[in-house]
Amino acid sequence: MNNVRYAVGALVCSKDKILLVRKVMMMDGKAGSENIEPFWDFPKGGVKESDKDYETAVVRELAEEIGSNKLTIIKQLPDFIFDFSLDVAKKIGFDSQATKMFLIRFDGEESNLSPQDEEIDQISCFSKEEALSKISFENSRRYVADNFNIN
Repeated sequence: MNNVRYAVGALVCSKDKILLVRKVMMMDGKAGSENIEPFWDFPKGGVKESDKDYETAVVRELAEEIGSNKLTIIKQLPDFIFDFSLDVAKKIGFDSQATKMFLIRFDGEESNLSPQDEEIDQISCFSKEEALSKISFENSRRYVADNFNIN
């Protein structure tokens, strides 16, 4: 049976753009923190025992990754599920990740965004087309293409 990591993630909109983070470090590996090849993605991270529910977890995770709590949860989106590659699975101790996803509006100024730890080195907002060209993983690009619609 799969050993599943439970996580939360967000498609964060700021005006007519989507917020992405560039991750440079894996924080939850068996051996602790580890530098990784940088990649762009939507914010996401593991659920902690101290999180009372998924909404609490996603707000905490966003505060850690983007340094802001000026957020409004618009709605829950379909879950994002993916399997880790064998080398990543060995490092973190999980075979796959089931991510409870949310559409969230960022109500602050992009210039005030700031990563709160060494996991992320850049935060930026992009048009949907720019975001799709920046996002490093095909499954993440597909998820954004299917679920990020600004009306």
